[in-house]
Amino acid sequence: MVQIRLLDLQNDQVIFSGNANSIDRPKGVHWEFGQYVWKVYEDILIIDSQGEVHVHLICQQGKPTQAKIQTEYGEIRLHCETSLYTINERSIEVQYTLKMEEQIEHFHFRLEIKGANYAFH
Repeated sequence: MVQIRLLDLQNDQVIFSGNANSIDRPKGVHWEFGQYVWKVYEDILIIDSQGEVHVHLICQQGKPTQAKIQTEYGEIRLHCETSLYTINERSIEVQYTLKMEEQIEHFHFRLEIKGANYAFH
């Protein structure tokens, strides 16, 4: 178990600070903390968030992907465009835009990892 912080850089907020479980996978690592799972690979980041709604994002820089939001009323599909995805031994940073018809929302997060050195690729 390691200490992590999830920062919302768009709104200058700490979303999560605490312990995380890390699970090594071939060519990547999964971080489980709070209501989140970040599946980190060299070219792809998969983010799952389980709260009142379930959010599933696939972020791949330079390549449009799909995102899903599952609510009690059904599933909403969105387009995800990732403009930044960087990985190093101490942090993962992602910046993306979610689009649905005329609605556009921008997001920018950094996951900071303390107490462990990991090679993500």
